[in-house]
Amino acid sequence: MADTSNPSFPPQAEDKYPVFLRNGQQVRVNDHVYCSPSWTVRDGTPYSVARIMEFLRPEGKTGAEGESFHYTRVRLAWYYRPSDVSDRPVNDSRLLLAAIYSEVCDINQIRAKCHVVHRDKISDLAGWKKRPDRFYFNRLFDPYIKKEFEVIPSIDIRNIPEDVRNTLICRYEYVVAEKEVIPDLTDSIRLCQSCDEWCPSPDSVQCDRCKNYFHMRCVQPPLLAKPSRGYGWTCAPCSRRHEEEVDSREVRHNTPGSRPPHLKSNAPAPRGRGRPRKDRNQAEKEENMTVKHFKMWPFRYFGQYTVAEDTLDPEDLIFCRAATRVGPKYQPTYPDYGSVHQGPDEERGEDKTIEVLSALHDFTSAEFDEGILIP
Repeated sequence: MADTSNPSFPPQAEDKYPVFLRNGQQVRVNDHVYCSPSWTVRDGTPYSVARIMEFLRPEGKTGAEGESFHYTRVRLAWYYRPSDVSDRPVNDSRLLLAAIYSEVCDINQIRAKCHVVHRDKISDLAGWKKRPDRFYFNRLFDPYIKKEFEVIPSIDIRNIPEDVRNTLICRYEYVVAEKEVIPDLTDSIRLCQSCDEWCPSPDSVQCDRCKNYFHMRCVQPPLLAKPSRGYGWTCAPCSRRHEEEVDSREVRHNTPGSRPPHLKSNAPAPRGRGRPRKDRNQAEKEENMTVKHFKMWPFRYFGQYTVAEDTLDPEDLIFCRAATRVGPKYQPTYPDYGSVHQGPDEERGEDKTIEVLSALHDFTSAEFDEGILIP
């Protein structure tokens, strides 16, 4: 299906000007293909897997498309193999890593079609891998910050404001985030007990007794920082209730050997390893499943360093982000040497502002008179 959000690609243009490969297969936008450049420019990899983002006219061609129009270039969104970005051994040859990275290539480098589906869309993984030209992915690799991220369906995110969640579900099929923030994103929406507004994880704190969430600015007195690792925090009503229990001697401590209560985890349940089902119709539905794309991309970053309200802006960047490196921890501070010698009416670079730190040879007046030169 063509991406109508991109003005450079007319809707259904590939139907008016169909593109066929050398083996007779017709390719469309969002089809997954094998890409293999010529041996003179190849780095030794036999082929790469990519997704067609758009077909491009010949370089330098302008004006309206005619009946004799032929596509010569194509924009491809690349997939990586785990062995390409890491030294750890991976025995699964069908596992890929998605990426928010694209390149414009010659259309003759496309060899054949294949199928790449997210892991959660596959009901029978063993049967999927037995079929030829089938791949799957569940993680994303960012080639700029050299880090891997988890990829989950956007419909699984619940702990965000309702308008932001609806925007993500409407535009993108998947969401990219760090592994450690996935349980927080997939948890039920967290509202502050004081102001009844959404509590983002960096600006909220959880009571250790009632398990309710509060903004750090909403508690009295306001919290300047979260408790240190290994320490808990309790709200004022729970603290008062605990003091009353201690005063009335009704507190009961756990006896030695008693097990603490089992805490419910927000992590997804492990997938079962049952006998694979041989359902060919189901497999065909999975490989032809419609995937939402916004500006030619099916996913965007929504992790630890994302401002939720920025997602509403259609021009917001979708790329993965890391911690900022601005501040005295990363930038050195140099003393201002010019301020020591520079006066109010002096400019840097004049003779008065130059300080001679060393001299290889000082000529005397007699040497100048004799015209002695040092080679």
